[in-house]
Amino acid sequence: PTLALSRDIVQLQQQLSHNYLPYYDNVSYITGEQSDQLCRASTGSGSSKRMLYSDDDDVLYWYIRGVGISAINIVATRPDLLDRGILAPSATINEEEFKSLESYIKAERRRIIPQLLGYIFDILVKVIHIKNNGGVKINTKSRMVDFCEYGEMISRCMGNPADAFTKAYSENIKRITNVALDSGI
Repeated sequence: PTLALSRDIVQLQQQLSHNYLPYYDNVSYITGEQSDQLCRASTGSGSSKRMLYSDDDDVLYWYIRGVGISAINIVATRPDLLDRGILAPSATINEEEFKSLESYIKAERRRIIPQLLGYIFDILVKVIHIKNNGGVKINTKSRMVDFCEYGEMISRCMGNPADAFTKAYSENIKRITNVALDSGI
């Protein structure tokens, strides 16, 4: 299920802690504090809060999360969050097309889940083998070096040529920057 992006940072931390892949729908604005928290979630973050008002015990949250955000426009305005994003534009479809597409996707998902999971695990085994043998060397100035390295290893294990992921990620950053500039962010 989709979530509402909480403006309360403690609530946002709890949402991130309790949802492995939180997806925030219909987001119209992201505050600086929310942006910082989403950045921390993508690279690993810890936070704590008091367990009960009447004592000094803490509840500790630590998580690394992929986060999905759907919005009409680019809602991330800070460079660090923009660098962590992958722009996935979508086309508008009418309700009839949606119902047809939704039933098709559900049927296909049931049909391919066993093969898909097997494929994912096969790729994961190859990636772990490569990482244990020194990984891959990438030339990037991105703040997301680990993400780029793993993305490149996964891409190569899927049969893509060297630097295919790095080039695609670089193009994504350029696209996000252009969209952000065009929208006046």
